[in-house]
Amino acid sequence: MTRSAISFLWLAAWLSIPICGSASVKITRFDAAGALAWTNSFCTSNPVYEIVRAPAITGSWQHVAYVTNQHSFSLPDPIPSGASMAFYRVAWIENDPIILDYAYDEHGIGEPSVIGTLTLHLPTMSATWFFEETDFNTSPHPLGAGFGGIGQRQNDETLIIRLRMNPDDGVYLEGQLRSSPTASNCGYAFSGMVYWINFTGTFPIGPFIARQEP
Repeated sequence: MTRSAISFLWLAAWLSIPICGSASVKITRFDAAGALAWTNSFCTSNPVYEIVRAPAITGSWQHVAYVTNQHSFSLPDPIPSGASMAFYRVAWIENDPIILDYAYDEHGIGEPSVIGTLTLHLPTMSATWFFEETDFNTSPHPLGAGFGGIGQRQNDETLIIRLRMNPDDGVYLEGQLRSSPTASNCGYAFSGMVYWINFTGTFPIGPFIARQEP
């Protein structure tokens, strides 16, 4: 197999890592009186939701209302005049960014090789970061500022963040995002493994952990 063919195969595998919008919001109640309620599997900080409506499950969807920091809404007209039915969706469109202190331990000795800040924007399933190396770094871990998409595996809490998209030198994070309510907001921790992709395969190159400052 030629180098170009291998490159194409690895690029296809790299692009197949799921990067899609979060399906964390689930409608839990909708009745004839217009009571609409939903849950979010993520702990939220000042969330904004948009309620949209369509005459059929296939659309077209139209704005109904914005709801801030609540998980319910009373629809004044659940089935519009002249319509025989209506379908509703709830989209999570805004949230306070989740700013995490990041550390990557290339050698597994408890001394980070790369440190920095990782910021998660969950409604748009995207992330921004700034990383810098320490004296211990010899890895292909990206440095400096960057932006990438967040993927979520189906039926799983595993998140994937692409730090560098390159078929012969790609890097991504794969780990679990844990959250819990605090007295004033939410507490988050994201931990897992850093993976490096090249022409020969995908390799774990060390664990990472990213936490919110107390």
